[in-house]
Amino acid sequence: MAKRLTIILGAGASYSVNPDGKALDTPGYRPPLAHEIFRGSREFRVILNKYPLAELLASDIDRRIKQNRQGVGLEQILRSYEQEVTAGRDSHIARQFLQIPLYLNELFGEITTHFTKQPDEYNNLVNIALGHLDEVLFLTLNYDNLFEIALSRISSVDFSAEHHYTHDDKWKLVKLHGSVNWYRQFSGYQITEASDKEYFAQLQRTPLPLQLDDRFILTSLHEHARKYIGNAPVYPALTVPVDGKYQLNSPPEHIQSATDFLSGCENYLIIGTSGRDRDLLDLLQQHARQGKVLVVGREQENAERTKRNFQEVVPQFRSDMSVYSHPRGFSEFVDSGALDEFLHKIA
Repeated sequence: MAKRLTIILGAGASYSVNPDGKALDTPGYRPPLAHEIFRGSREFRVILNKYPLAELLASDIDRRIKQNRQGVGLEQILRSYEQEVTAGRDSHIARQFLQIPLYLNELFGEITTHFTKQPDEYNNLVNIALGHLDEVLFLTLNYDNLFEIALSRISSVDFSAEHHYTHDDKWKLVKLHGSVNWYRQFSGYQITEASDKEYFAQLQRTPLPLQLDDRFILTSLHEHARKYIGNAPVYPALTVPVDGKYQLNSPPEHIQSATDFLSGCENYLIIGTSGRDRDLLDLLQQHARQGKVLVVGREQENAERTKRNFQEVVPQFRSDMSVYSHPRGFSEFVDSGALDEFLHKIA
């Protein structure tokens, strides 16, 4: 019987890459946790300044977070903005929110390009997992392409085509919430010139909610912040980190590849996620098989909370689910040999 494993990667996984620093790292571009997206380094603020309407919302986010109201954090605030757009309300908040995906696309694209040339934890995860197992599904919630950098060195693919993610017999990579090198074209857009000025003007005029083509357009790993592909205006294919996210932003063939794999998988490794993404939870609840599950985190209390979040929705995870925690989290899990030990136990 083939040894199969599903590895789920959240923001905490990318955040934990190279915690001690490497010679070629640029610390100001360290991948953020959700609450740091609009309050991060100077490098982040320089990028945000390119999107003045998103910057307006960032000021409002900061104001509301300072009020310290129970149950109202970044993800809840972003959801209140997003609801303006999905309801089709042509409000100033809705128009400002349209620039948030543009900011996230450039931010995480710049992180991919500048943070590190040596994503050690991802390099080791890929090498060790593919060395121990017959088949691996990497199921990531992250927009950045740091993991693809590691995987591309082994597989010799540049992830510029949909089939590059799922064609290998040994591994599949499915990005549930989109990627910095993925876009969708606006439906029925007519432009007079392919310029940033025209793009932003058209974005303010277009009816809400946005009408985007179903087809995904992919560029190379380090190509981001695109507003046009040829002369066609495009919009980032990524899911804004709102509370209880429920928007799978991935090609249908990728989602099908994930569901097919999950239906025959009995081993799961969860790294750096809170377990509050409802779309992920429902995908697992509907398709995952019962089996061994390990949650990896930095703090015992948070890791236990993640465990409860998954078990509450995914009954298949209730019989054999454990937690690994350490202040260095994912990094220590790899460096200490705990990853190897976990993989040796997989049937």
